[in-house]
Parts: sequence; structure tokens; C-alpha cells
Amino acid sequence: MRDTDGSCRFRHAKWGTWQLLDQDSRAEVIAGLRREGVPLDEVGAGRFHGWYCQGVAIDLRDRVFRAYSCPGDNHHRESLDLRFRTAPVWAGWDAGFAWGGREELAEVIPEALPVVAPYRGLEVPPLAELPFGERDQGHSTWNADRFELVVHQDVALTNWYDWYEESDLVTLITAELRVLDYQFFTQTWDWTDTLLPWLIHGHPFVDRLRGQIPYPTPEEGEYVRAGLVIDLDRRVLRYWPHGYLPARLLADVRAAWPGWDLRRMRYGFAEHLAVTGRPVPDDLATPNGAAEWDAARRDVRTDPRPLRAPHVREI
Repeated sequence: MRDTDGSCRFRHAKWGTWQLLDQDSRAEVIAGLRREGVPLDEVGAGRFHGWYCQGVAIDLRDRVFRAYSCPGDNHHRESLDLRFRTAPVWAGWDAGFAWGGREELAEVIPEALPVVAPYRGLEVPPLAELPFGERDQGHSTWNADRFELVVHQDVALTNWYDWYEESDLVTLITAELRVLDYQFFTQTWDWTDTLLPWLIHGHPFVDRLRGQIPYPTPEEGEYVRAGLVIDLDRRVLRYWPHGYLPARLLADVRAAWPGWDLRRMRYGFAEHLAVTGRPVPDDLATPNGAAEWDAARRDVRTDPRPLRAPHVREI
């Protein structure tokens, strides 16, 4: 926390309040920091590391608030971000979810930079290691001339669901307005997003995608945990993440795609379908505690361009 006089303090606890959506919880945390917090210049370098799965930054001087939750606590992050930004207790503040995790807290309070241990696992793997979803290639035949994917089995069994992990969805919109879907199985490392780093390869990433047989579109959004949309027609990169996104990761992505826009999709799988020209089902599951977010999601409009996904034929 940075207090109104500019002094900065650090406090940790095994259990604690962090959402701070009402006046009492905010006052309790601020009082505890003033009473028991250690001056930042007395905290060891890298003290705020991966052992702490959630965190809060409060800048009373500049009126900024950020918080992030433990990755496995089932809090819906977009809904939390909306609640932080609209909570009366934070009226007049720059408040929101810390999409960059603990590294973003050091952006709010730069004096904390030496205390915050950087995330690991943001290195860019070789393109040869792209984690395409496993499938029997003999069960899928791609006819590029007819723009048709022939599936030699029930399309519902094409591996979008896995008993042990969810998939990531990467969609390419070509300059000819064709829509190609690819399934990835990416691993979590230090709770950072492991899908966006592939974009740092730039356009060779697109070339590698186009060298693969596309996948049928998943029918159940809950089987997809994150997504990318690479729109070659409009020069836009869109994403919805599964992990934290430090600012340095986003900066590296922007540097690899000069002249392109990079946008977060606030409405996840539903928005992914909409921006790729496909209807959004009415029966998508609503995350717990996300009713307000879900109401806004249902207003997402499908892209009006004549986008075309492959015809999928089962034999």
C-alpha cells in the first residue's frame, strides 16, 4: 500500500480479505497495513513470490486499486473486474482486476518492484513444439479446394473434451474471410498465460497454423479455457486468457505485430464465436457470481462480415 503521505508498506497473511467490495473490508485492510505493515524498504528482494497466490495493491495517494485471486479459487475474473470498476466503494478510483498478477501490483506502486519476484515461464518455445491437440490424423481429411473437413467419426468425439485438461482455441481469419480453428493443449507454468507467448513468433506462427489440418469448432464453451483470434483481414489480435498476463508479455506481442491492434475479449468463448462470425448459443453456462457479466455477454453481436468456416462432413 502507498499511503496518502507517500509512505509504502507491505503485509502478508495466510488468510485474508482481498476483494474489498465494501467500505468495511477496505477500511479493515488499510488499518491492518498501517498497524502491522512493514516499510517496503525493509522487505527483502523478491519477497513477494509464487507462494502468495493472491494480492492487493492500494494507492491511497493516486487512488488506484488492483487485486488478483488465487488461480484455482473459481472466481470469474472478468466478473470481478466489472465489480471492482463499478463498486461504490471505489467510485472515483482507477480500480480493477490485476490481469498481470503480482507484477501488475508493482506497476501500481513502483516502489514495490524490487519486492515482487517476476513470473517465470514466459520464454517463447520453438514453433516446432506447438501443442496441437492430439488426434488420429487418419480420422480427419482436409479438402482445401472444397474448403471441407471430412471427419471419419462422430464430430462430437474430436477431442475438444479431455478428462484431465481443457483445450485452448486458436482461430485464424484469413484475408479471404475464411475461418480456421485449431486446438491447443498448453500447460500452466507459474500461473501465467501460456497461449499468448506463441504470438511472439509473429507471422511465422500463422504459417505454422496454416500447415495443419484445422479442427471442427468446439460445441461446448466450458471445454475451452482460453482463446486467440488472429484476424488477417482487419489486422487485429484478440485474446481471452487463462493465466496472468504481465505487461512485458503484452509488450513483446505488440512488438512482434507492428501496426496491429491487441484486444482482450471480455466475454470469453461467446465473444470468440461472435467475432469469428458464428452465432452465440443461448444456453452457455453462467459462471458463479457472474450474473451482471452474463447479461452484458448476451448483448455481444456477431461480426457482420461474410465469414466462412469449413463445412464439416461426417462419414
